[in-house]
Amino acid sequence: MKIEWNKVTRLSATLAAILFLALPFYGFWLGSVYGSTKQYERDMIAESQIAFSMPTATATSIINYIPPAPREGTAIVAGSCWTNSIAAPYRDDAWRCTVGNEIHDPCFQIPGNANLRCNVSPKDATDPSSIILSLTKPLPKPEGHLTPAAPYDGAWLIELKGGIMCSPFTGTLPFSDKGDVANYGCSDQRLIFGINADGKAWTAKVGSLGAATKSSPPPLINQTTVPIATAWK
Repeated sequence: MKIEWNKVTRLSATLAAILFLALPFYGFWLGSVYGSTKQYERDMIAESQIAFSMPTATATSIINYIPPAPREGTAIVAGSCWTNSIAAPYRDDAWRCTVGNEIHDPCFQIPGNANLRCNVSPKDATDPSSIILSLTKPLPKPEGHLTPAAPYDGAWLIELKGGIMCSPFTGTLPFSDKGDVANYGCSDQRLIFGINADGKAWTAKVGSLGAATKSSPPPLINQTTVPIATAWK
C-alpha cells in the first residue's frame, strides 16, 4: 500500500484532532509533576537547613548526691532527727531534723562520719550555708525504702536553665483554682507545677499564683515551660 503523506484522510484528521486536544493536558500534567518535584526538593532542603540550625536540647544532668565530709574547723551544731526526709523520701540516709526551733529537711548522713549535713548547696564547692549536725540522740529506725514511680522522683534539688534553684515543699502544697499543684518552690519565687522527664532533657512547668478570692483559690499565671539543667537525687 502506498502512503500518500500530503493527502488528508479521515484517520489522519482524527489523529490530528486527538493530538491537538491531548497535548495541552499532557503539557499541564508534565508541568505539574515537574513543579511538585522541585517544590519537594526545596522543602527537603529547607527542612534540612532548619534541623541543622536548631540547637539540640541539652540533656538534664542527674546527680546522686554524696555529702562530703566537713572541712576542718567547720562549726558543728547539736540537733536531732525524728523521721525520714520528706524532701528526699527515696533515700535511706536522708532525715527530717531539728536544730533548736528550726526544721531542716533533708539532712544527709555523711559517709564515715557520725554527723549529718543539712542545708546543703551542692553547686557551691565551699557550701557556706551547710550545717553540720551532731546528734543528741540516735537516729530513728528507717520507715522503709520507697520505690520511685517516675524518673524525677526523689529529686530534692532542681536547677532550672539560667541557674534558678528549686526545692520541694515539705508541708502544705500550694494549688491553683484549676487544680494545679506545686511541688517545688524556686529561688525567684516561682513554682514548679509538674516535670516532664520523658526524654533525656527534662522540662518543668513553671508559673506563679495570682491573688486568691474569698470563694476561689488563686489562678495560675505566667505559666511557661523551662528546661531543667540539673537534678540532685
